[in-house]
Amino acid sequence: MGRRRLYVRLAISTITSVAVLCAAEVWLRITSRAERDKAQRSSIWQGSQDSTLIYVHRSHYRVNDRVVTEAHGLLQANDASEKKLPKTSRILLIGDSVAAMPELPEAARLSGQLEALLDGGGRPVQILNFAVNGYKTTQEARLLETVASPFEADMILVQYCLNDPGNSSQPTLWFLETTPPCSYLWDFGATRLGIGRKPSTADPRYSQYVPIWGPQESSADYWLSLYANGSESWASVEEGFGRIGAAARARGIPVVLAIFPLFLEPNWRTNYVRPFHNQVRASAEAAGFTVVDLLEPLSTHPVTELRKEAGDIYHASPLGLSLAAQELTKSLKELLPGPPASNR
Repeated sequence: MGRRRLYVRLAISTITSVAVLCAAEVWLRITSRAERDKAQRSSIWQGSQDSTLIYVHRSHYRVNDRVVTEAHGLLQANDASEKKLPKTSRILLIGDSVAAMPELPEAARLSGQLEALLDGGGRPVQILNFAVNGYKTTQEARLLETVASPFEADMILVQYCLNDPGNSSQPTLWFLETTPPCSYLWDFGATRLGIGRKPSTADPRYSQYVPIWGPQESSADYWLSLYANGSESWASVEEGFGRIGAAARARGIPVVLAIFPLFLEPNWRTNYVRPFHNQVRASAEAAGFTVVDLLEPLSTHPVTELRKEAGDIYHASPLGLSLAAQELTKSLKELLPGPPASNR
């Protein structure tokens, strides 16, 4: 009798577990497809035929009454012209979500704050914000070679985040052309746990995706692999720098690279991230860039004041963006053309 009860309990437990797994599989199939379909149909992004870019900004994207992108997908309400206005300096800004922040008003983004600070120099300055959430260095270089190519400029400003050698899961996964998985439940767990994936692989179809944790404790191996010499991930950064440098030389204009720090608690954990900052600086300077490393200027303030929200190690708060813009302005003013002769 006791053995019979044990078998019944095991059977009930097995049936319950299978039912829960089946329900989870069905739920993930429905929600994953719906999320992907919604992103492709009505998000700020749209798929690109360019295999490097994967996705780009949708033109004339709006959120309620607020215009987020103009005709070319730039993050501004008014359409940008390819030609500069007379006696105006222009900067092309490329980067990821740190510089994009499409959820913010134009004036509150890094580009808007830089424009406001630079405009007082006697010569109007226009910053065209080409930054796109989730982009890595090679995608930024490709955007510069394609979408941004027709636009006249006096400088290229590259916003660099320490996760740039890696691949961001969203919105990338929504626009990758891949075969649907046999099991959405298995794929969901494998993607997030990195099963069968390598962090240092440049191809987003097979790589691990950037974590929400910094380069310490459980995620240390991931970050070290991203910056390992000879890895595909670090090679993609060097390739991107090389292509950005080539585009700038063809135009005869300078490149400024702004390295944004990770907002790590407690006390920024600078000892963990400084080697990565130094590695990026050396590679960028070898490519001919002027480098502005924001780690030291920003780390004099408490992390909690400068991060966008609790647990977000990548994005700056309004105060953080303001301080970053102030620091960047010093270098940008030195490299931009001076005021028109009539104003001197």
